[in-house]
Amino acid sequence: MLRFVTALAFSLTFAGTALASETDPTRHALTLPELQHYRKASHELRKLEPNQTAGEDPGMGLSVEAMARKLEAQPAARPILASHGFTSYGYALAAQAFIHSALYLALEPSMEQKKAASIYAGYPKEQQANIELLRKHPELKSLKP
Repeated sequence: MLRFVTALAFSLTFAGTALASETDPTRHALTLPELQHYRKASHELRKLEPNQTAGEDPGMGLSVEAMARKLEAQPAARPILASHGFTSYGYALAAQAFIHSALYLALEPSMEQKKAASIYAGYPKEQQANIELLRKHPELKSLKP
């Protein structure tokens, strides 16, 4: 019985961590291929909204869930997302993870070094990894094609 309770507690701990990473963009670790596909999909999706500015991200200010619902409401978005290996939710999660990290990098130069370091240290390790990925590949920071 003790083994069962221990195993149950262990699995719930990891299930909670996995669930958090599936819903919290600061807990979603981007990969280089995912980021590259995100950029390409973003460029194609922008064509669906002609009034959008070139560098603007349609997910700015939306939750992951709200952004996914917005994408689901556009039937033309589904094939674009699928061609890049995304579901609406997966794309929205990648978009929000990107936005969080890119925003930090955009604001970092205007902050005092100690303040920037303090903010960075407070981020989850996944978001720190996303920031470092964007630092390593500065060409991917912009959503412009």
